[in-house]
Amino acid sequence: MSEAATTTEAVTATRSPIETDVRSNATRNGPLCALVVAASVLIAAPVANMPFSDEFSYVKTALDFARTGHILYNGWATAMLGWLIPWDALFIKIFGFSFTVIRLSMLPIDAATVYLFHQILRRFGINSQNAMFGTLALALSPIFLPSAASYMTDIPGLLVIFVCMYMCQRAVATPSDRAALLWLCSAVAVNVAGGTVRQIAWLGALVMAPSTAWLLRERRDMKIAGVLLWVLSLAGVLACLHWFNRQPYSVPEHVIWAPIRWMLLPHLGAQIVKTLFCLLLILFPVSAAWLPTARRLDRKAWLRIAGAMVLLVSLWLLAYAEGRPDTWVMPWLMFLLAEQSSLRPGMFGTPVVMVLWIRLALSLMVIASGLMMAEQIASLKKTRPIYSGAYALPWNSMAWILGPFSLSYLLLLSPQGGFQLNPGQISRGIDSCRNRLSAEAVPGTSQGEAAGSQPGHTGCIRGLFYCGYSRFFCGITC
Repeated sequence: MSEAATTTEAVTATRSPIETDVRSNATRNGPLCALVVAASVLIAAPVANMPFSDEFSYVKTALDFARTGHILYNGWATAMLGWLIPWDALFIKIFGFSFTVIRLSMLPIDAATVYLFHQILRRFGINSQNAMFGTLALALSPIFLPSAASYMTDIPGLLVIFVCMYMCQRAVATPSDRAALLWLCSAVAVNVAGGTVRQIAWLGALVMAPSTAWLLRERRDMKIAGVLLWVLSLAGVLACLHWFNRQPYSVPEHVIWAPIRWMLLPHLGAQIVKTLFCLLLILFPVSAAWLPTARRLDRKAWLRIAGAMVLLVSLWLLAYAEGRPDTWVMPWLMFLLAEQSSLRPGMFGTPVVMVLWIRLALSLMVIASGLMMAEQIASLKKTRPIYSGAYALPWNSMAWILGPFSLSYLLLLSPQGGFQLNPGQISRGIDSCRNRLSAEAVPGTSQGEAAGSQPGHTGCIRGLFYCGYSRFFCGITC
């Protein structure tokens, strides 16, 4: 027997049962989730020979590139589009032009995004069952699925962010200083190039990678490398923006395009609160899975939840007295879920046909389950068990990879929320927050937790909401 074969057998024999299960489940469940989202898009049958939302502008640019070989903007798109243009031009060249061909060309990108998100959850230490639940909570959500069935930049931009996040995870997990540096350099290079599809994705190279480098600052040459990578990233981003701004009919978008006045702050604060409530509404299938574990909460947690609910009811009564009760009950941002998702306008848009007391009861249920979920997450241990394969990362690593990025993302959206109501930008902000919460909110996150630590009926609730998500979102077209 050869030495290589002997070494392979020795490594296999030393693997723990947990690591073997992790590897086998990751190999199986990731592609399965990708197939589910691809099947959902096909079931929705996005075959209408007409554009959806901003598709008309993006499709025209891709078609012009297929015909002329030049990137030609048309005075509408604020997204740079980047690599998405030649990607779809290739499909146009092979299959000819139609809106159906353009939309189906997004299936590989959709599948890759879902698969990579599953891998990210696994490397954050979430066990196989709950990682699959969290992945499908994203993939079948009413905001993700319509974007997956259309030629928009939301999903490609999300894929670029996920690639950067995954590479940062690998940099943190590897024991080799050289390998960590290579992973971090790769994350920056891919993010700067891939972020041309949607400029907000550059926060990966500008924020996520530097914060990861700071987390790894004790490793050899990591401080110097982090500074150099940030400078090179900034230079690359500025060069791309300079090129985009000089193109005919491009539409540069400024972060702050008007003076910020104090009178805008109350409106901005209300928008942020309503956006948070909308996020909890979309996350309700996840937060509801935590309800059976509510009995674990201590007395202080229940007092905090009760105090928050009393405050919310008091504020709603104040709004009711002023004749504005509709604005502070679900769906809160009425234009958002009706225009940017697959949810039915009669329940989640304008006009809402549900009577006021039912909307109030649903609002309290959504917020209460979200608070219970938050209390449960806060009560978890700050570290997770590290397997022999180093799949799980400590909580502080998750915080450094996700925290600065999420905060920067929200800060960039805040000026827009203060000036105008832009459902597209708010929905993308909710999408970004939901991605992070999905990494933290699935019940029983750690692979090392005993199977008996969760109530037996949690699995039933999980399965129930699997069916509910599939029934409610997969078969609905906008």
